[in-house]
Amino acid sequence: MSSFRGPLYISTLPVAKGLLNAAENSNAPIVLSMDMNRTDFDLLPSIERLARQCKSPVALLAQNIETTEQASLSIRLGCNAMILKHTLDNTIKNNINVISQACAIPIIESTEVLTDVSVELEKHTIQAIQSLSCWKEINACITQESSRFVLDWFASINASDHAQEALSNCNVCRPVEHLIIYNTTSDEQASDELAAKGRQVLNNIPGVRATWSGTAIKADAQYQWCWLIRFANTHVIESYRNHPEHVAYADNYFRPNASDRISIDYKLIGADEA
Repeated sequence: MSSFRGPLYISTLPVAKGLLNAAENSNAPIVLSMDMNRTDFDLLPSIERLARQCKSPVALLAQNIETTEQASLSIRLGCNAMILKHTLDNTIKNNINVISQACAIPIIESTEVLTDVSVELEKHTIQAIQSLSCWKEINACITQESSRFVLDWFASINASDHAQEALSNCNVCRPVEHLIIYNTTSDEQASDELAAKGRQVLNNIPGVRATWSGTAIKADAQYQWCWLIRFANTHVIESYRNHPEHVAYADNYFRPNASDRISIDYKLIGADEA
């Protein structure tokens, strides 16, 4: 147990479920880490959803970031803090720092040793799963062992019952939905091309997590077209508005063709925040 410290590196959903169950049962904050050079990124949306459903504070930390592309990707996938690879040159560090400031996603300069929970659990779970006959039982066993392992750790470092204290000292990172409904002065083909170009350009702006465009189902709807753009948090509203690629698209393509429009930013309440 003495080697078990720092952010908890996770690479499977059963382990993530176990750690989050332990955090909730202990009323303790927890930091889950994803190595940007090792993690299967397809897992991150599911890990983020589990984290949002957890009643204890959860930080998702992207570790070993080497490029601006990895920094933007980590934010797009739901991470809310970053650790850069130590060998980066100053130019790359400065470029990533611009992204960090624009999105209010902090760069952590140093941290405790990264702990790979799966490796720590091997000696505890190998014998237990040998008698199991299906993946569902194996996954449940891994989740249970992960939870038990971390519960012991929380107790050893006196982390239990500190969730509210941690929450009071942190900013909660929640996505924002940027909604635009509009009509165009162009024909349908040109309007389709306008939306397609927007998806291509806007989706690459740091802090934008997803971009959708759409058309009204009813032909007599007051507004026939829409944009729905998901930001990582409220800070991205301003940085997105002022980003050169957004300004260029809005001034040269969108606004000249869509003067009849309404734009509103929303924070969502419901299942995503459960």
